Amino acid sequence: RDVINEYNTSSQALLKAQGVYKTHINTEYVPITHFISAERWDFTPGSMGQPSRNTEIKVVDTNTGHSLPVNTEGLICVRGPKLFTEYLNIGSTYDIDSEGWLRTGDIGHYDERHRLFITDRIKEMIKWTTYPVSPTELELFLQTQPSVAEVAVIGVSHRTETQWPRAYVVRRPGYTTTGQELCQYVSDSLGFEKRLRAGVVFVDHIPRTNISKVDRKYFKQLVANELLD
Repeated sequence: RDVINEYNTSSQALLKAQGVYKTHINTEYVPITHFISAERWDFTPGSMGQPSRNTEIKVVDTNTGHSLPVNTEGLICVRGPKLFTEYLNIGSTYDIDSEGWLRTGDIGHYDERHRLFITDRIKEMIKWTTYPVSPTELELFLQTQPSVAEVAVIGVSHRTETQWPRAYVVRRPGYTTTGQELCQYVSDSLGFEKRLRAGVVFVDHIPRTNISKVDRKYFKQLVANELLD
């Protein structure tokens, strides 16, 4: 309390003195990666930084559980001494294997310098046959198309292929880009499994959560009773 009274420890003052940092944390393991400051260290856009001290990170195939090489997307797993033992009065409710690896539920990859990149949450992934497809990756790519103001991507149930990706798009004023053109834009640049097989639906706005994220639950409810052939 004496320190607080003597010094300005407001969030604004701390940000001014130390800068804005980016890291990856998990309820059961804090922190997973080092802090990154654009002013003080080598900064790579989108990176969560390198593993924090005494922390191991690996990326595994979501289907087989086998470790994946550099720059290959999969499920991020973490191991180290900072892993929680259990929750009070609840016990252990998180996914940890016999070798002590925690399955974080995050999808991403690491590069040659062991910098971690996160793409999505596994629970949000679209599954086309056996291929996991990141809706966030598709949304970010579609936003590079000049006519797209906002976009939300979800999976629509398919009778034989599990799910087909669909994009809900808000067009910028003055553009007449068609859904077929946006589908082709994706097909020309991204993998075969990432095609917008369920098409594009133009909407007036994209509902968002109270922290400004796309409200995927809203869109999932829209297609809850839909089954494509």
